[in-house]
Amino acid sequence: MTHIREKWVLLGLCGLLAGYQLIQLIQLSHYNRLDALLAAQNWQEADRQTTRIILQETRWGLSNAQVWGMALLSGELTGWYDPIHRYPCSKLQRLDGLWLQHSGGRFGLSVQQQIFERVAKQFNDEFDLYGAFEHEVQWTRRNPSVGGLSEFPVGHFPSQDWVQATTVVGKGEPWMLSAKYLYDRIQECQMAQ
Repeated sequence: MTHIREKWVLLGLCGLLAGYQLIQLIQLSHYNRLDALLAAQNWQEADRQTTRIILQETRWGLSNAQVWGMALLSGELTGWYDPIHRYPCSKLQRLDGLWLQHSGGRFGLSVQQQIFERVAKQFNDEFDLYGAFEHEVQWTRRNPSVGGLSEFPVGHFPSQDWVQATTVVGKGEPWMLSAKYLYDRIQECQMAQ
């Protein structure tokens, strides 16, 4: 009887390991796809792939309902940082590194973080700050058809789509917090260029 139980435990552990390896392969394929899109300078599709990666890495779909529930109950958005705070620095650096590498340092989350930090010094009001930041990276320029590297301003990609995807409502304070918290996480991960 003990021998049978040991086999089941071993089989269960093998299943867990196989599941973990499958998750690792899926994550690797997401980054490989992003790498290929960026190498081809397919900025818009690479942007969509980046949003998928950010949502996957932060497990946003699993946590945003819980975060919003706590926010509504408490009247504060205290848990909003949680999914982004759990974003592994190594994966965030990899994501940013791909954008930096293929754009010659023009695009990437760390580029945006530096622009955000520079613009923040000019404004006391957060709404003005985010408006100025959006204007600087031209996130207000929606649906550009195609464009080469020089067609877009420094910091334009990844676009605000990843921010919008981590927000239940469109713009407003939660949108701003998503961006701010990710840029704070970039600083924590010491990703400044």
